[in-house]
Amino acid sequence: MLPLFVCRIQDICIIFAIIVLFLTFFNTYIFQAGLVMILVNKFKMTIIITFIYLGLCIGLHVHGLVSFLRSLSPCGFSAEDTREFIKLRFRIRKQWMAPN
Repeated sequence: MLPLFVCRIQDICIIFAIIVLFLTFFNTYIFQAGLVMILVNKFKMTIIITFIYLGLCIGLHVHGLVSFLRSLSPCGFSAEDTREFIKLRFRIRKQWMAPN
């Protein structure tokens, strides 16, 4: 479960990096003066590479999770059994966390 947690942290940090990049754009004089295309042209490759990296990371993490869930099948669990197990776990967690 630890690698899944690390993957989430990595994806969130990439999203924060994108947010910070655009916030720095909004605070420049060039952006406030309405010359947005100058900024876009200057940082086009940075923006493209960041979004490609985010897409590849999310794709890799989804692939890892799917392959992990498929590896449970030889142990006697089908995909339906796995779904039911996850639903049951969430129901138990909600009951446990519900205020009395």
